[in-house]
Parts: sequence; structure tokens; C-alpha cells
Amino acid sequence: MVTEEQKELQETNNRHLLTRYLGSDLVDFLLAPTPKEYVESRPIRGGGNASYVAGHNFIKKLNQAFGLLWSSKVTGWTKEGDQIVVQRELSFRIPGHTTIIEHPDGIKETTVYDSFEIVKGQFGRAEVKRYSKPTGKYKIGDVMDLGNDFKAAATDGLKKCALEIGMFADVYSERGAEEEGVSQKQLEVLYMRGKNAGMSPEETDNWVEEKLGKKVTDCEPIDIMGLVPTLIRMAKKE
Repeated sequence: MVTEEQKELQETNNRHLLTRYLGSDLVDFLLAPTPKEYVESRPIRGGGNASYVAGHNFIKKLNQAFGLLWSSKVTGWTKEGDQIVVQRELSFRIPGHTTIIEHPDGIKETTVYDSFEIVKGQFGRAEVKRYSKPTGKYKIGDVMDLGNDFKAAATDGLKKCALEIGMFADVYSERGAEEEGVSQKQLEVLYMRGKNAGMSPEETDNWVEEKLGKKVTDCEPIDIMGLVPTLIRMAKKE
């Protein structure tokens, strides 16, 4: 069993390695507790809510930490049904620097570190959003803004890359960014579609469980959004 003393020693050693290459100021900034005003909440499968940080705050912190010395690009994507998956890459340029340590005996130790690049890659996802009611020239089920959906998937990938270097890790800690589950907006769409098909929220919950073999709160976004076309067809028959 690992003792508290051993844990503290390991954390000290890990921090020493991090600060050795990145410097104390940058490490402290990246791993600092997340400001309360950055933390938002959404429902998750299994019940309850999960905290998350919006994408624009990730970008803000990247700019504050690295200035113009970071970049990101989409390296691949796919679309299956109403789910978009984007492969995102995030890279950082760490400038070279020199450290000088003066020992008690008066000897100065000089270490020169060359510049280097850190690259992280991850997958992001998003659901294609469709109109829930006729709007102008658009009818129920038409895609609202596919470009915006791809952007959401790319942002999700960026967030996951940034989490790998410790940004806002205290918010996601146990579950990881990919575990955010069904959003409140997706639930609203589900119940609205169920209502159009003549079902109450409770009846919609039962219908979902009958179709998927699990409760709404245990579903993933792709599960819920995959049922929307069926609900639209049911509403048209009403």
C-alpha cells in the first residue's frame, strides 16, 4: 500500500521533472485550480450533473500560457449518420532557456535547454442538429448548420488535447471529457419530439427504454439523436 509520504515524494519528483523543462511559472499556470466562473454544468447519463469548461475558455488559457507559440489543426474527420467525429492535433513550441544553479560550495552549474515541441492528438465528436419545427424555407428534420456541428466536434477534440497537459484537469478528473453524456439541449429535443408524437416525457422515457434497452439517463448522445428521425416519422403519422 502506498503511504501518504510516498505519494508526496512522487508528486514532488513529478513536479521537478515538469518544472525542469517548462519552468515553474508555466507549470503553476497550467495546473492551477479552475476559476469558478469557468465551470458550467450539464446532465449526464446515469443521473445527476457533470461539470465542464466551455471551449472558448480553453482557447483563452492557451493564449495566456503560450501566446502565439501554439497551433492546432484538424487531421481527419468522419460522419456516420448524425454523429461527426473529428481528429484534432494540438502543438506547443517551448522556447529554449538556460538555468544557473549556485551550489553551497560556490560552484555554478549551468544547464542549457534547447527549444522543443509538444504535440497532442485526440478525437472530438458532435451531433448534427436539425430543425424541430418549420422555420421559413426549412422543414422539420432539416440540418440547421452543418459547419457549426463540425466546429463543435473540432472544439471537443481541442479540449481533450488540452486536458492531456493538465488544463482544467480538476474539473474533469475522474471521468474525462468524453464522458459528458447527453446534454440538456439534447434531452429537450427528445421530449419535444416525443410530445409531437403524442407522448408525455414519462411515456417518451419508457419508449426510449423499450427501443434501446436502457434508461434515458444511461444513454449516450448518439443513442438519443439516433431516435429523433423515428420520432419525426411518428409525429407525421399523428
